Amino acid sequence: MKIVEIRDRAEFRARSFMFETRAVSDVAKVVDARAKTPGARDREWRRLALENVRRDPAYAFLSTLKKLAMYWRPWLHPAENGWKAIAVSLAVNLGLFIFGAIGLWRYPDRRLAIAVVLFFAAMWLAHLPYIPTIRLRVPLTDPLLIVFASGALAARRE
Repeated sequence: MKIVEIRDRAEFRARSFMFETRAVSDVAKVVDARAKTPGARDREWRRLALENVRRDPAYAFLSTLKKLAMYWRPWLHPAENGWKAIAVSLAVNLGLFIFGAIGLWRYPDRRLAIAVVLFFAAMWLAHLPYIPTIRLRVPLTDPLLIVFASGALAARRE
C-alpha cells in the first residue's frame, strides 16, 4: 500500500520492482518451505495475511478502505502515467460512470439491474485482497457500464 501512494515515477518503478521480484519471492520461499501442497500453501498465505491484520488492525482497516476506493478510481495512477493520460482517463471514466449509472437506474428490468449492481459489488469485494487498479476493474465492470451508458445516451438522443 505504501508503494501505491508514491507519486514519483522512478521511485515507484524501483520500489514496485523490488516488491514484485524480491519481497514476494522471499515470502513465497517461506510459504513453500512450510507447505507442500497447493491447499496447504493457500492456507499458509491466508495465515500470513491474517497475521498482518492482527499485528496492525488499524492499518489493515485503513488499507481496506483505500483499496475499496482504488477499485473505482476513475484516473490512471500518477506515477505510471503523464498528466494528459490521467486527464483523458478521468474524463472517459467519469462519463462512463455517470451515463452507466443513469442507464442502469433507468433500465426497465429491475431484476437485471439489481443483478448487475450485485455483480459489481462482488467484483469490487473480490479484489480487496489485492491492490486494485483500473486494469483489474475494466474487463469486469466497464463492458456492462458501456452497455448501460449507451442506453442512457440513446435515450437522451431520442
